[in-house]
Amino acid sequence: MSILRKCLRATDGPDDYLLRTGASLQLNPELPHWHDLTGLHKELEALRQEERAETAMGHARRALQLYRGPYLEDCYLDWALDIRNQTELRVLEAARLLAGLAVGAQAWLEVLEAARRILDLDPLDQDAYLMLMQANTSLGRAEEAARQYEACRKMLKNELGMEPGLDLMREHQRALIALSVPPS
Repeated sequence: MSILRKCLRATDGPDDYLLRTGASLQLNPELPHWHDLTGLHKELEALRQEERAETAMGHARRALQLYRGPYLEDCYLDWALDIRNQTELRVLEAARLLAGLAVGAQAWLEVLEAARRILDLDPLDQDAYLMLMQANTSLGRAEEAARQYEACRKMLKNELGMEPGLDLMREHQRALIALSVPPS
């Protein structure tokens, strides 16, 4: 306990970061501290309550910046799994919202980033592949859009035994047409 106290000692005073509560220890909630999960949940809650698109985009951006991967990835206790699953679902919602708003604003670089984050959490999300393809085609990267289609097609075939939806096929055709038209 003395080693923990030395590591956690407040630099600006004698306050103790550790409290003994019965047979256990806890961090003193009265002292200043920051935890990325708490910050992430605050941004996700603010996003849930926000009605204005621009402000919602800001909360979604900050939430995605704070999310660094699965919560306690190697811990399989029920309480950790519950927090991990709920957090991933809420981050996925935030990424989808950000991607959708960015498509509406034609902010294609932001669409690319948000769609990639969606695919990190849900590699079978056809809407995310579609947004990646639309953004790449709109940015003049038709070859990359065609590659995204192939990646999606292979993933869906291997994992679910199915083909991409019609919207993806249309966007693939749009990318192929863009590839065949010489730049002006």
